[in-house]
Amino acid sequence: MSLILTTDWPAPEASEELSGVYRHPFHDRSDYTEDECEDQPVSANERNMCALSAVLRSKPQWWTKYTDPDIRARWKSEAVGAPVPYGKIPLKEEEVEYVLDELTHYAAMRDPVTGIEASVAARIWQSDSLVDEDLRNELLDCVTKLEGVPDELKDWHPRANGQVLDLVHPSLYPGVYGHTAVQPYSLLQGTRDVPRPQYTIDPATIVVPDSYGSHRLSSEFPAMISASFISPRFQWLPTDFVISEDGASAHVLGYINNLEPRVHASSYPVLERLVARFVPLWERVLGETAAGYLPPMRTEGGYKKDHLREWTEEELETGEEPPFVITLPSVEGPFTAHPPPPTVDLRGKTLQVIVKLANIHLTPDAPEYPGGSWHVEGMINEAIVSTGIYYYDEDNVTESRLAYRASVNAPSVGQHDVSGARATYGLARDDPLMQTLGAVVTKAGRSIAFPNIYQHQVQPFALADTSRPGHRKILALFLVDPSLEHPRPSTTFVPPQQREWMYTTIRSLSTSSDSRLSRLPLELLDAIVENIDGLMDRAEAEELRLELMDERTKMTDNNLEEMFEVPFNISLISFAAGIYIDIKANKAKPDFITERRLARRAQTYESRVALPSRPNTPFQGTWSSSPTLSVEPCQSSQYSYASFDTA
Repeated sequence: MSLILTTDWPAPEASEELSGVYRHPFHDRSDYTEDECEDQPVSANERNMCALSAVLRSKPQWWTKYTDPDIRARWKSEAVGAPVPYGKIPLKEEEVEYVLDELTHYAAMRDPVTGIEASVAARIWQSDSLVDEDLRNELLDCVTKLEGVPDELKDWHPRANGQVLDLVHPSLYPGVYGHTAVQPYSLLQGTRDVPRPQYTIDPATIVVPDSYGSHRLSSEFPAMISASFISPRFQWLPTDFVISEDGASAHVLGYINNLEPRVHASSYPVLERLVARFVPLWERVLGETAAGYLPPMRTEGGYKKDHLREWTEEELETGEEPPFVITLPSVEGPFTAHPPPPTVDLRGKTLQVIVKLANIHLTPDAPEYPGGSWHVEGMINEAIVSTGIYYYDEDNVTESRLAYRASVNAPSVGQHDVSGARATYGLARDDPLMQTLGAVVTKAGRSIAFPNIYQHQVQPFALADTSRPGHRKILALFLVDPSLEHPRPSTTFVPPQQREWMYTTIRSLSTSSDSRLSRLPLELLDAIVENIDGLMDRAEAEELRLELMDERTKMTDNNLEEMFEVPFNISLISFAAGIYIDIKANKAKPDFITERRLARRAQTYESRVALPSRPNTPFQGTWSSSPTLSVEPCQSSQYSYASFDTA
């Protein structure tokens, strides 16, 4: 009995969300009310406090240094009044004191055994000692075998200028609806020693018979979820890992896609141990990514805006403001311990993980890596909630960072007070409703984990010595939402699609005198493999990968438009429906937003709030620019206190 992946199996109970409890980035914001899928914007002074804290915690042995009164006094004197990365208002003494006191909280959260500690922003965690040197060397040995294939078999990532070498990548031989074979667990019993997964996949719900009596694997996404974020054709295939009751080990149930088990058998125990090492990192990320949980704020209240004189008649007519002073939200009293996030325990669970191994290679002819694009991982098909990355090797390259940014709600500001929003939150009219969070230094030996609700971007780096080549190597582990009611079809149930693997297996079996296959000529064995349904050769897989990449590039564009780069406009926020109707009447459209988005927002607001009274005459106004400010937001997200390096 054969089964094939399909897209037409019935959806579960109608829902607008994935069934898991953790947040994901695949939303169209116009269809959601405030606070449903974004964080609150953070004021400039709080962002600067966060950045200062990250700088201090990047120092060697910071968890002991901060207790030294002399070092603390030096840090304080250097931070008070120093230039800041966000805006131009320096941190005040009480804000710096808060950051220094808060280090006690961060030190208490740090695990001295694993080295796991909070990173540059909420929900991002890191460790420089998660993986010991012995395990690292074992991984290097495994990778050497993957790298040692003939040049014609090396998989240079498409459209990456020959700089990115994929060793194991989920976009090659992905699950293809309507093509990829699958078998339910019941067919595996008695045929091989496969532990039963904790979750149960009912064949009646994941497969639909076709006209030939076989079946095709399907997706289970409710029709109400935006199609912008669902692939009708492809899915990365996760591997099921059973985590031990004590969390110290992991056992793989299926295979790792594009890592042939017979050839790379020694790699599997190594990757199992690495997955187990990331479990406590993921537990911390997920605890802070649970739906309904928001990280605690350091500041409270809104900003205050005081004009230094009365408005003149000319200013009232033109909309230009008189000089003003912005008072940012303040720190309320001394630091008190933040309430802990929800506890997540992944020990004893079956986790679905998508594995990726990739190298970035630089040469004297191509000495610079330009950096990556802003993106999240996967689509709703994969339901990735967290990414873990281990930077296990580098040579002759400059420092690089992994930058983060988050989508935020529109800030609460006075009506049409663009200047106040810009000075306080760094958001001017038409700016995307998102805020940068800082960047993690991706040095060799560092492990990081972060939620998929943040976009991330690899920052540029280059050869340190341009006369010789260099590289940076990573292991990426994408965690599928472990709380899903319907886990993703995995390699436990989806047999390998690599036709080359089947050739190798069949020919290996045919060499045994005990096998009946030994009686058949190689030509007939090859013909058998050619006619096995659900397989594809390398050329077919590479062609499908390009189609998958095109599809996901479009999804990334949609994700930017509908989630991370929704433009900030106070009038739109307050009067979306009225403005839309007035614009339609005048056949006009503001250049900062599409008519389609206005229409969606108008419909959303009509269903949720009473519409404001609209003028009797069509909208005749102009979209004025924001006034010049004395406080300008800075694009940099890093402090540069040179003297901090001395302590």
